[in-house]
Amino acid sequence: MDVSVERDDAHLLDRRRLTAKRDRAEALGEAGRPREARRVLVGLLAAFERGLGPDHPESLLTRGLLARWTGEAGEPRAAAAEFHDLVRLRGRMLGVSHPVTLEARHALAHWTAESGCGAAALEMLEVLLAVRLRVLGADHPGTLATEHELARHIGGAGEPATAARLLGDVCAARTRLLGADHPHTLDSRQELARCTGAAGDPGLAADQLAVLLALRRGVQGDRHPATLLACHELAVWELAAGRGAAARTRLRELLPLRAEVLGDGHPHVRETAALLGRTARAGRPAAG
Repeated sequence: MDVSVERDDAHLLDRRRLTAKRDRAEALGEAGRPREARRVLVGLLAAFERGLGPDHPESLLTRGLLARWTGEAGEPRAAAAEFHDLVRLRGRMLGVSHPVTLEARHALAHWTAESGCGAAALEMLEVLLAVRLRVLGADHPGTLATEHELARHIGGAGEPATAARLLGDVCAARTRLLGADHPHTLDSRQELARCTGAAGDPGLAADQLAVLLALRRGVQGDRHPATLLACHELAVWELAAGRGAAARTRLRELLPLRAEVLGDGHPHVRETAALLGRTARAGRPAAG
């Protein structure tokens, strides 16, 4: 056999092996194990860049996955910085309105918000939604993802009633297109419950989240980060609705599990610890 043919075959097999390993890393992240996914992807990115070059589509795809799971592992600023570079690279190579570039722009807005820059993220999402509606159409999953994210940040910016109305529309569309139990549909239902509480009905928000938590456990499992987030949110609105004893019990059970899954230093673990501290102080009898 020709030496060049042997070399090409070996290169193809190696690329297939790396791609399969990347698929397994992504499955780890989706299963709620972002730290493990990130560890695998760090090595894979180096291998892809070494074999194919940093601008190759396979390298860029791996870089985007690494950025995502870095953010999910508790480093939103690092994820935002990485997606900032990816948006520039994707725009240069594919065009600013290419669906892959728009996906990177959506991720940049998400991690910008998670880094604490909500106003900047809101502006990005407003611009991006108009582009996605024009390029992809109203029923495309990418468009619905941006509508969901925009509504979420409208609620965070002090307009929860407006956000709840928008999220109701997204829930209906996602249920119709993806199914009632799809994780993205559950995401929108969770944000709708949060905005319902913020708009003045904490009891209803807690009731909605109790139903959602049961669904999350059935669909994604007890230890998935999304399930743990729903449990934390339920405690938030139980506390707001005057159900302090239930919230304290829930948080005591949640904190060690969240620390085990996400790591002690993850922002979500710190949030649960802080909320548990507040509920404990609120439950103490007054001195004297």
